[in-house]
Amino acid sequence: MIPDDLQRGLIDTVDPRILGPLAPGQEYRLVASTRFLIAKGSPFTDYESLYRRACRLVERRREELMPDGSGSRVHASVVAHGWFRMDIGKGALVGAVVTLGATCAPAAADVPRGQDEPTPEALRSPYVAQLSAAGGAGRPWYDEFYNDFDMRQDRSQPSVLTVSYGEPVPSPDVMPFLAHVDLLFSA
Repeated sequence: MIPDDLQRGLIDTVDPRILGPLAPGQEYRLVASTRFLIAKGSPFTDYESLYRRACRLVERRREELMPDGSGSRVHASVVAHGWFRMDIGKGALVGAVVTLGATCAPAAADVPRGQDEPTPEALRSPYVAQLSAAGGAGRPWYDEFYNDFDMRQDRSQPSVLTVSYGEPVPSPDVMPFLAHVDLLFSA
């Protein structure tokens, strides 16, 4: 069981190829998932705040992406999204997931439009149809994944914020698993 003061945090897992300039024509996937715990049986209709938070996470990261320097720019659109409620042992987990597709291409390039913005009414009840559609045939589900979570029963109380960063290392000779940096902050 995770101690009460370590039940809130952000985990970022990234493929190193997205840390430098993006290669022309390659599509990269950035996924943000935000979730928190509510009491079992409690009604919940505010998926919009969770969705907006997930959108802010991928949008801020999109602003940091660099084109390869060939006069290209980074084109991005939401390729999949969803919001959910999942009953678990100590309550219900509510959350939203947004997958952004980013491609380095000439400014005038024809790029996919992406998903329509969900209506406020749609964001009042779960929508899970696209949650498994974030990846593509023969490719990883993501190049960068943010998992923002708060599993505390009482979010009005301060707690420790766990921040974890991981990326695959280039060679199994260096280390045969993800390199991780974990930080704790009081908040």
